[in-house]
Amino acid sequence: VKDIKAFSGKRHALIIGTDHYKAKEWEKLENPVFDASEIADVLKAYYDFKVTLLKDPPMDTIYRYLSYYYQNLREDDQFIIYIAGHGDFDQGFLDDGFIVCTDSKSPEADPLRNTYIQHTKLKKMINKMPAKQLLVLLDICHGGVFDENVLGKTRDNPAASITNRNVLQLLKDKSPLVTRKVLSSVGKESAFDGKAGKHSPFATYLLKILNARGGTEGIITLSDIYALLQLQKL
Repeated sequence: VKDIKAFSGKRHALIIGTDHYKAKEWEKLENPVFDASEIADVLKAYYDFKVTLLKDPPMDTIYRYLSYYYQNLREDDQFIIYIAGHGDFDQGFLDDGFIVCTDSKSPEADPLRNTYIQHTKLKKMINKMPAKQLLVLLDICHGGVFDENVLGKTRDNPAASITNRNVLQLLKDKSPLVTRKVLSSVGKESAFDGKAGKHSPFATYLLKILNARGGTEGIITLSDIYALLQLQKL
């Protein structure tokens, strides 16, 4: 698809997994780093992504890399952000969701969540990224509150009848659009970490789809991923 301008750029991915947390209120997780590492490997090996993998990164490091991508991405690039770890949600005064970082303080010590990555702030950064095609994958508790409208309702799927004959036309039709999509493992609920060394349920099925490399049609759509995850009732 290099002859389609919107897909002529580079493919980038920022992959983040956090197992360990300094605040005792956030218990150690078994699989985020394991999940992130394998997803990073698959994106590099099968999809030609240039990947930045961050394991247990502090908040400032995540912000630094987001700033780097803001400054270095180009309009025709594609960008994936994957985050696995603890998530938090304050339905009171702050009315927002948060990504818990390895150096985040407890909610009691930091009631305004200044040591967390706030969903609203992250959304503003994402919308400022130069890349037209951007996908956010969140395997965190309460990840669905990042955007409650994303994939939350039944919708027409123009990719449902894709074949090798019409896939290029579909890509040409959609490529001029600025795309921001978010897929989370749960809505407002807690996410499942899974057994140690076995991947989280979300990562398991995401990897299953990625490893299939688009099947006979050679293309993976977000609707395909969502359909499989819904089928498995994560």
